[in-house]
Amino acid sequence: MKIKKATKKDYKKIAEIYKLCFTKKEYKEVWTPKMTLKKVNFLSRYCDIFVIMIDKEIIGFVAVNPSKWYIGRFIEIEEIGIHPEYQNDGYGKKLLKFVEDYYKKKNYSYLIFMVNKTSKAYEQYKKMKYSEDKNGVLFMKSLK
Repeated sequence: MKIKKATKKDYKKIAEIYKLCFTKKEYKEVWTPKMTLKKVNFLSRYCDIFVIMIDKEIIGFVAVNPSKWYIGRFIEIEEIGIHPEYQNDGYGKKLLKFVEDYYKKKNYSYLIFMVNKTSKAYEQYKKMKYSEDKNGVLFMKSLK
């Protein structure tokens, strides 16, 4: 297993994994290959993107925004995904641990992210000692 910074040649595989992960019924999202590749390219403009690999095959990714809110103090995980064939094998946990260690060395203080409470990962995050913010709330309003 290896974790490395993604390169542009990795974006197509990241987009494939993104589509597999986020078109699951609990997310209620529809993603086409073209849309996911556009999303990955957009994320690359302001995020650090890392991939996790087994035998030179990309099995997951994380996109981290190091410029959210208080620059140098907060990092935000914009997206994280592990190929469904490798989920529940600890690879997401290893990827998160990598992100924690990488940015801790750069003197960041907090890691934040949003999660869908219906996702399987929600309980895993709690086990990893992530806590729900007691002060913040996500507001949403339909524009349709």
